[in-house]
Amino acid sequence: DLDNKTEDLAILSPYSASPVLEERDLILTDPNIINEYIDERFPHPQLMPPDPVMRARARLFLKDFESELFVHMKDLEAKESKVRENAKKTVTNQLIKLSPILDKQEFLLHDEYSMLDVAMAPLLWRLELYDIKLGNQSKSLLKYADKIFGVVGIDVEFTRHFLDRVNDIRNQRQITYAELIRLFKQSYKKYGKKIAKLGDDAQAVINDMKTDIN
Repeated sequence: DLDNKTEDLAILSPYSASPVLEERDLILTDPNIINEYIDERFPHPQLMPPDPVMRARARLFLKDFESELFVHMKDLEAKESKVRENAKKTVTNQLIKLSPILDKQEFLLHDEYSMLDVAMAPLLWRLELYDIKLGNQSKSLLKYADKIFGVVGIDVEFTRHFLDRVNDIRNQRQITYAELIRLFKQSYKKYGKKIAKLGDDAQAVINDMKTDIN
């Protein structure tokens, strides 16, 4: 819960930044460094290009994403509507600029799935949640989003209604990320194969009898 950070996070990360990766005596706090470390630690398939020139270009792209897109993520969830709208407008315009690239190639770094696509996926996954609407000029970007979710096996949508339900006062207390992750893992383990056969238009209610989360 980013609004109620634990003492453990403050100890691991001097600025209470997240995410944090801890492995033995190694602690990493920067998302890009974490991604590159995991890529080098488990290099098959490799997500950063082996060629030094292409690898440098990928890092430049990631730096641009950070300064032009991801820096606005927090404002997209701000309580003030003016702040949200300004961030939404900025992010929408930056995403539209990616469409010409994707008109010419399958992924952001030519025709192979790379670290750029990994970095972009969380934002594209939340487009509906943030009420970001991309028009006809962004067809290639939307097609690209479907493609990268297919690569990593993701086909879940978190809508604004979902966020409102998570924060509903009837919950008595806010549902935590850990509870949601456990609920989804539990449901996938038990019903994953059945759900996969239901089709794109199927809907379901997930209920946890132990915690009364639904």
